[in-house]
Amino acid sequence: MKPIAVLVVLCCAAACSFRGGDFAPESKEPETPCSLEAESFCKGSLSSADLATCVKRETYRCELLEQQQSEKPEP
Repeated sequence: MKPIAVLVVLCCAAACSFRGGDFAPESKEPETPCSLEAESFCKGSLSSADLATCVKRETYRCELLEQQQSEKPEP
């Protein structure tokens, strides 16, 4: 066999061996009250591919509101 053919066969074998469950799953962000609230809001409002974007946006909005409320001094 020619060296180039051997190289191609070895590369294909190596690429095929990594298909499937060889990689660790992506880590998921911990659930917070804001993320749970955002998820329930978005699932009720949307049923499309924009669900992940909606959850991120609503979680950020909720966390921002919590931060602003904690910074306000109580009279």
